[in-house]
Amino acid sequence: MWYRHPPEPEFGWKTVLVVGAGPSGQDLTADFREAGYTVIHSTTGSPNEDLENSKLKRRPRIRRYGQDSESIVMFEDGTQESGIDHCYLATGYEYSYPFFSSSTLSLKCPPPIPPLPNDLCSSTFSLFPLAQHIWPIQQHNTQSTVTGNVTVPAYPPTSLAFLGLLSRVSPLPLVEIQAKAVLAAFEHPEILDLTVEAVEIMNRYQELRGQLWGSLDLSQGGSNSDQEEANAIYKTWHNFEPMEQYDYRDHLCAMINLPTRVPDWHREMYLQKGLLRKTWVALEKSGEAGEWVRGVGEGGDPEREWVDLLRRLVAKGQEDEKGNEHESLEDRAKL
Repeated sequence: MWYRHPPEPEFGWKTVLVVGAGPSGQDLTADFREAGYTVIHSTTGSPNEDLENSKLKRRPRIRRYGQDSESIVMFEDGTQESGIDHCYLATGYEYSYPFFSSSTLSLKCPPPIPPLPNDLCSSTFSLFPLAQHIWPIQQHNTQSTVTGNVTVPAYPPTSLAFLGLLSRVSPLPLVEIQAKAVLAAFEHPEILDLTVEAVEIMNRYQELRGQLWGSLDLSQGGSNSDQEEANAIYKTWHNFEPMEQYDYRDHLCAMINLPTRVPDWHREMYLQKGLLRKTWVALEKSGEAGEWVRGVGEGGDPEREWVDLLRRLVAKGQEDEKGNEHESLEDRAKL
């Protein structure tokens, strides 16, 4: 559904359910909390806890939705919530490329590796295998003919590129460097070392396998368990940890001999994004936001001026939090 702002109070909603831990789910939760709603936020692995005088309820994955007339949902831990006015499913999206033939893109979940599959696979959650999450690693295709199966050369890996597949990242600067890397590979295909890229893919597979270990029920063993584990890995294949995106951008820059590297302030401010958002929203509400940005970027070093502004916002946010904490302690002491 289309969404821009939480409905006004006269709309009649009081409690909303938000499902999903990604950026959209986090933003929706923050928006509705600030608008005074009770928010039930359901995410994988979340503890069952009530915060902010039960205005924010963190809950695990949903097991079952009740009928519309009931306004009830049941969670995996056996608890349930009722009186829900509306539900927002911020659970992501599926990758779909209907314009590709099956000889270019196979619609299936890849098998466990090693070895890498010979064809490019789409599990709808990810594309695999891709060098640097961009270029297909494909050695050959097998096609059926009237005389039997024949092996035909695959397209050159640098002739096809996928941009913007990564999630949990700052997308615009990341896609910009991806585009530069794709153009460089179009002109100089030799920059893509398929052997090195294949090893990196298998290393990432083992790394994700280690992270998922213990979170899956594989007690039955056998080939089905191996595929179940592989499915879980491919589902998270394009998900990056917070700082991983900056190492990735630096790696692409080095790969194409670009001297630019991610400035330190990008990492610094990404870690403070929650505080920055909270502080800026408070300044907008108080009418001070315009004064804070007045004249910023009009000097001889615009980037430095904006970075200085961000650091001042962080400092103000930290100071405000200390003040709120002090007031809370004083209130408790009075009780």
